[in-house]
Amino acid sequence: MSMAYAMRLKEIKTGEEYSISGLPANLKAQSISWSPDQQRFAFLQIEADHVDLYVVHIASKKASRVNKLPLNIILNRYQWLSPESLLYFTTTKKPAEAPNRPAVPDGPTIQENVGKASPRPTFQDLIKSPFDERLFTFFATAQLVINNKGIETKIAAPALYKSVSPSPDKRYLLTEIIQPPFSYAVPAGGFASILFITDMKGNKVKDVMEIPSTETAPSGNDNVQPLARGHEWKDNSPATLIWCEPLDSGLIKKKVEYHDVVYAWDAPFTNTPTQLFKTKMRFNNIVWGDEGLALVYESLRSRQQAGINRYNPITGDLERIFTRNHCHRYVSNCNQSWQY
Repeated sequence: MSMAYAMRLKEIKTGEEYSISGLPANLKAQSISWSPDQQRFAFLQIEADHVDLYVVHIASKKASRVNKLPLNIILNRYQWLSPESLLYFTTTKKPAEAPNRPAVPDGPTIQENVGKASPRPTFQDLIKSPFDERLFTFFATAQLVINNKGIETKIAAPALYKSVSPSPDKRYLLTEIIQPPFSYAVPAGGFASILFITDMKGNKVKDVMEIPSTETAPSGNDNVQPLARGHEWKDNSPATLIWCEPLDSGLIKKKVEYHDVVYAWDAPFTNTPTQLFKTKMRFNNIVWGDEGLALVYESLRSRQQAGINRYNPITGDLERIFTRNHCHRYVSNCNQSWQY
């Protein structure tokens, strides 16, 4: 990730530049992002032994550190909740408290594959021993914090947070937490986890699902685990969860008319989820517009195809408006066909 070593404000209309007071003496800024009202921006300050979060107010042209404890950015960064509210993760222990490598190994490292194929690609820098597991747990465990107008509030207990996403109305948090045992075959992004919904104080509202490790996911382009995936909030709704599920048992070679189905689940998550539509390719994502329009993206990497559909949330109609068939970028003199 790029690093900023100097920072100034420039007014676009006049071209005049302004210095910013309160910046760290040895500026090493990352993850710069504007607040929703564009009146301030935040950045991570990377120090030799810790990470801080700064906010720059445009009106005063002044930077100030907002966190009390160092940030933990092993698995997550930070995000704006409102113009004056930030969500981030802090450390729970000092680096000096990290476990020491034992002089003698705890025992042999044993991996078993009992009756299940594990057709996964190889990765570097994976967990390789029980000591690595302890190190990962120590450094990745974080405390979720919401900072509102400078007041920090701890949310729930420290955990191995894989992701936290607030609903558009800021009433709920979609939370995913990594669960042991940790895989020795895939990176942390593929570890087993649990997905659930809480209120903004961290109180659980609804369990969503248990997500297994990806090490036994089927190999090959467009093949997916035979379970729900891609959970996210609907942008133009107060609190509606969207996700998709495969209709082909996760295997793209299966001859079916539709390969994925997309569902919606409205707060307070006590009713039955609603089926929105089905896609003939693998579902990618939705760009929500007004009440009667959304764009649905789908694709097949194995066939180098992509499609865009016009979706009417009121009627439920899904209409293909664009298809692209394209060949591999390294193949010269290939034919491209565009269909509207």
